[in-house]
Amino acid sequence: SSTTIQERVKEGVSEFTHYQDSPYISSIGIRVIFTKNTVALIKEKPIFGYGTSSFKSTYSPYAANLYQDWRATPTSDPHNIYLYITLENGLIGLFIFLAYIYTAIRQGFTQPPYGMMATSFLIAV
Repeated sequence: SSTTIQERVKEGVSEFTHYQDSPYISSIGIRVIFTKNTVALIKEKPIFGYGTSSFKSTYSPYAANLYQDWRATPTSDPHNIYLYITLENGLIGLFIFLAYIYTAIRQGFTQPPYGMMATSFLIAV
């Protein structure tokens, strides 16, 4: 791999291993914090979640109560669609979302040639 890729991978690994010690926000570090906090919130209301469009209003005060530095950064998106859906709509919503994806992919395979293109796009996204 190129030198640029090697440097970026080293930087990412460093950000991941030192995100708790870092006095500065980092791309990987903030995502780790988003994930940890979102999972903690999901554990509080796993079945039904907090309601549609509730991510920002639920996450931001939670993070602000835990941290006083960059880790308290408010967000309206945890950068992971599965965590986002689960926090807002619970495991029931996640199951429905996964069923939708499964159905769309299955339908795509039965509608050549455009269905295959749509399925490929859905899988890529």
